[in-house]
Amino acid sequence: MKQDTIDHPPGEMEVTCHIFANDRDVSDIGMTGNIA
Repeated sequence: MKQDTIDHPPGEMEVTCHIFANDRDVSDIGMTGNIA
C-alpha cells in the first residue's frame, strides 16, 4: 500500500496511511508513517 499512499499528497497521505494501517495492520502504520 506504500505506492498508493505515495501517490497521494503529504496531507492526505497521512490520513489514508492511518486509515489503511488501522484496517490492515497496526504494523503498517509505523512503516508508512516513517515514509510520510
